[in-house]
Amino acid sequence: MKWNKGKAARFIIRQLRQTSASAIYVGDDQTDEDAFRMLPRSLTVYVGLEAAGTAARYFVRSPEGVYGFLEYLRFVRESLNMRSDPSSRG
Repeated sequence: MKWNKGKAARFIIRQLRQTSASAIYVGDDQTDEDAFRMLPRSLTVYVGLEAAGTAARYFVRSPEGVYGFLEYLRFVRESLNMRSDPSSRG
């Protein structure tokens, strides 16, 4: 079998006994496109100045943008946890 980043990512997800919906894949070049296509249920993020033609679901312009995206996901997760936790209500 010829390996690429998409096949490697799916292999790792299977080894961890996770679903692709639990994965976050961030990439910045053409070699990451295989992973973007092979992980349609994952959070896939292309990093670069031009996002035209990428199969990634999301796009940020810089590594700092990746940090901001992950911080946003953390905020959303914490907000959802607070809503579902009865002890967090005042």
